Amino acid sequence: MSNYSYLGFIFFSTLIVYNTKGIHAILTKNKSVSNSLKIQWALKNKFLIRIIYCISILSCIYFSLLIPPSFLFYIIPLSIISILYSVPFSINGLNLSIRQIPYLKTLIVAVTWLLIVTILPLKLNNSLSEEYLTWILNEFLFLLALSVLFDIKDTQKDHSSNLKTIPVVFGYSTTKGISVGLLSLKLLLLLRYFDRFVLPETIITLLSIILIYFLMRKDKQESFYMGKIDSLMIVKFIISALYFSI
Repeated sequence: MSNYSYLGFIFFSTLIVYNTKGIHAILTKNKSVSNSLKIQWALKNKFLIRIIYCISILSCIYFSLLIPPSFLFYIIPLSIISILYSVPFSINGLNLSIRQIPYLKTLIVAVTWLLIVTILPLKLNNSLSEEYLTWILNEFLFLLALSVLFDIKDTQKDHSSNLKTIPVVFGYSTTKGISVGLLSLKLLLLLRYFDRFVLPETIITLLSIILIYFLMRKDKQESFYMGKIDSLMIVKFIISALYFSI
């Protein structure tokens, strides 16, 4: 039951995080972020966003009661980090938004997702041990490669804010090369250290490399990142689920 409860909690927590920026824009009537497709959609569907947000909060409370209490000590800090990443906060003029941390925001996103989708599930099943360290590294490379790409979407905004990110400092082509390089390293680790997981992981890694190297262009709109890059994690889950169900 704990596994399904954890999945339910993570699913609705993700909905909360993804919609927090929209809720913030609705409540504060912040037009400065209205150039974002996601925010535009939220502002046009205020009632639906509020319903989704309320259902997600109630669902998270329900599933949190079914998760071992010790896990809340890990989940609560990660939830706070996720919210601080989604919405800018300031106290007495001190900016607490994780997005404003030079270079580190990409790493923080990757590590947060790694803890949520890999390390905590292993711990939940009492499977967290040294033999999984290479697998954890393999997953980290995938998540970091995607996180690097999402900084490209914010390049113009980060540049105008004088925020140091990989795309701002090194440019589009180098950033794209870093992402492909991380995925290539993941592929080498797969072929070297794993057997049972090789096929589904190899498929999603190759698909990611093809998408990034051949289809991604500098002038791609936000919808490309939201619809294709962001969905790679979902495709990864579907491919793995189908493979292990056969």
